[in-house]
Amino acid sequence: MKHFRSKPRHRSTRTGDRGPAADAGSINLRPGRGRLTAALSVIAIGVIGASIVAYNFPISTQLSAAAGSSTALRRAVPGPATSTPRDIHEAQTKPSVTGTPGASATPAAIAPSVLPTAPLRVLTIGDSIMKGFGLEPGQAWPELISQQDGWSLSALACNGAGFLAIGAADDCDSNFSSIVKGASALQPDLVIIEGSSNDFGMSNSALLESTLSAVSDLQAEFPRAKIVGLSAVWGDTTVPAEINSQVQQAMAQVGGTYVDLGQPLSGHPELMQGDDVHPTAAGQRVLAAAVKEALIPATQAATVAAAGQP
Repeated sequence: MKHFRSKPRHRSTRTGDRGPAADAGSINLRPGRGRLTAALSVIAIGVIGASIVAYNFPISTQLSAAAGSSTALRRAVPGPATSTPRDIHEAQTKPSVTGTPGASATPAAIAPSVLPTAPLRVLTIGDSIMKGFGLEPGQAWPELISQQDGWSLSALACNGAGFLAIGAADDCDSNFSSIVKGASALQPDLVIIEGSSNDFGMSNSALLESTLSAVSDLQAEFPRAKIVGLSAVWGDTTVPAEINSQVQQAMAQVGGTYVDLGQPLSGHPELMQGDDVHPTAAGQRVLAAAVKEALIPATQAATVAAAGQP
């Protein structure tokens, strides 16, 4: 280590002054102004030397030992702490619940606590169009959406049935109200019931009464389910207004949701079978796409509600 020596400005003959026989590298600690001055000079030079060392070596090594643990080596950087320590930075860049690295936290509505733990249980009630009349099993729109979205589907559509109209004797031999009562053992999260062209020509007042009765029974049987009423599919021609108005009014009275699909098959005779009533397999795929899109808010609401159920 380099030693710094003080050089006296002059010699003094007063008692206590440094003598010529004194060690040139030492300090005489006996009282005296000269000696005090020399001591202060050495201290000042030492402080300056330490500052130079610290400046030339800005990064020092620190050893810290925790009780009962091995010695840890840390690199300490002098200066003010940064506003974003490493631990805070890592917390800000952790993957979100969706698995996207660096994304910010997602809203509580889509947090893991509200995500479904089982397939969405869906009950569909309708006529021969919903059943896929004239087609192979699995080609009707409810089955197509179920395959895409992983529904647990209970499809109770019946050939010839409506809210008032009685279905084919070799199928259900009943109307929608009777089908609803027969489904009481099910526990759907989402119920979809569709208006039917089979009710065309029925008394409007009787049709409204029967529609309201069926929808009210649905609400009573499945109080936790999201209930959706779909507009009727009317092939490639215009649907009579009274068919859909009954479904819309009934849904409004019981707090259900009415969804108007429009007419996805209108103006496309190539999507209809020869009877001009029932869609082809291609027509069912068009219906599936239209229904799936229209049902997005309802399926999301049913999914969240189902996840919150015990």
